[in-house]
Amino acid sequence: MKNTKKETSSKQKDADRKARASAKADRLNPDKLKTVPDLQAEKLEQQESEKKNKKDEEAPAANGVNQEQLNMSKMDIDMDGEKETEADVVPMAVPGSIGELRQKLQARIQNLRQKRKAPEDDVSREALLEKRMKRRKSTKEAKAKAKKAGSAGREQ
Repeated sequence: MKNTKKETSSKQKDADRKARASAKADRLNPDKLKTVPDLQAEKLEQQESEKKNKKDEEAPAANGVNQEQLNMSKMDIDMDGEKETEADVVPMAVPGSIGELRQKLQARIQNLRQKRKAPEDDVSREALLEKRMKRRKSTKEAKAKAKKAGSAGREQ
């Protein structure tokens, strides 16, 4: 029975197909679409509820170990000194109009050009393509010329 395939019933296959289809429909449903701030809020609520549950579970130990020693053993130690708190997490800003975004992009491009000390004259795409074509043409002519000179040298 080495090379036998497990046969599943058609009912099982249909149930699997329907489950996959419903899962896909749920993922693509615009009514259930969540934004980043919504997801962050849910995560924050979940973390707070977990903290409350942990506090409820922690009871004073009866075996002589005090609560402070338990807290010290469970404490997270941040070696870098930069611990990210919930207050540090800021949701993304709502994007503005297209014009504002273009202005931000142009300012960012200009800033990067200044950092790498690029020339400030705005070279168009057409000019760059034309320059590339000229360079290719000249190298092609140089290769052809070298090939003719090489073949002429062999003949002599």
